[in-house]
Amino acid sequence: MSSEEPNNDQPTDEKPLPDLGLLELKMITNTCWVRVWEHKNYGGSYITIYGPSENSNITGWKFPNGAKVGDNIGSIVNGPGAWCIVCEDEGFGHTQVYLPPSDLTPTLSGMLDQIDSYRLYNSKPPEWLS
Repeated sequence: MSSEEPNNDQPTDEKPLPDLGLLELKMITNTCWVRVWEHKNYGGSYITIYGPSENSNITGWKFPNGAKVGDNIGSIVNGPGAWCIVCEDEGFGHTQVYLPPSDLTPTLSGMLDQIDSYRLYNSKPPEWLS
């Protein structure tokens, strides 16, 4: 073997990148996201919402399995760069729950899956409750 050929038998510290789907790769590069599940304790179907964004009425949204999203969210995981406010009614009304970055919410006690609108921020919003 000539000295100019690479020696492929040498151990390396480089590890292959994991096989990530496009959505998971987006979650790594954009830290402002929220993932919502159909049932408590992260059960059933889920969707991932990327922010910053807001929607005053999610009652027409569907999970991949066809179940409706509005009034049917059982658990939530907030991305590390996401401040999320979920609201019980359309138009950001009634009960609001404030979810800080990296928050794990296995059950929405008190709201009983009743989420019809949300606001998702990539920095702490002025109206955030301390």
